[in-house]
Amino acid sequence: MSSHSTMLDAGGFICSLFFNLDIVYRTQNNGLIDMLIYRSRNKVYKNQIQKKDMRALIKHFKAGRAVWYSIDQDFSLKQGVMAPFFGVYAETLTAHRRIVTISNAVAISLFF
Repeated sequence: MSSHSTMLDAGGFICSLFFNLDIVYRTQNNGLIDMLIYRSRNKVYKNQIQKKDMRALIKHFKAGRAVWYSIDQDFSLKQGVMAPFFGVYAETLTAHRRIVTISNAVAISLFF
């Protein structure tokens, strides 16, 4: 599990040199940009899982796959809490706790 940063894809690329890596992604609002990002990431990552497809995410975890799941995305307080993030309160997801419990996955924090 990791946060979003300017080094997000660079860090994922480095990880993919050592093991197969799946990622969770959000479809971009601009179709052209979405296509470019998706195609570029497809060259690096084994699978791209749509952020709303929790069944697929849990399936990948249960299969023992390494999945990059950024937990700092703002999806509204319906799915998260206000928590300190580098000294600033930000909306933060809490689903990762349930996903780890359901799938018996091991969560590792990464920061690049």
